[in-house]
Amino acid sequence: MQDARNLLETGEKLKVHTEELKLLRAQFRATRTWSNRAKKCNLEQGSIHVSDIKELIEEHENLLIEMPDELEALKLATIGYCICRRPYEGFMIGCDSCEVSFV
Repeated sequence: MQDARNLLETGEKLKVHTEELKLLRAQFRATRTWSNRAKKCNLEQGSIHVSDIKELIEEHENLLIEMPDELEALKLATIGYCICRRPYEGFMIGCDSCEVSFV
């Protein structure tokens, strides 16, 4: 994202007006909007539905600018969770984080 921002700033300083720069500007805005939505989806509280998370992941695939940190957080949110929203692997008897027992 920072690389795209730097390119846009350089183009503006040089007063460049090309279709590529217009496309980059539009993609920068789209990526920034997507990033804000991803950050505001409250992954930690578990208040977003899995289908909404998957929709954000699919939208990321169509972006020209990649956001790997946000994407990774969204992908992690689609795996199995305890009621405390922390990921777990395999069969869970009790959560190590919140001490909830599933037996």
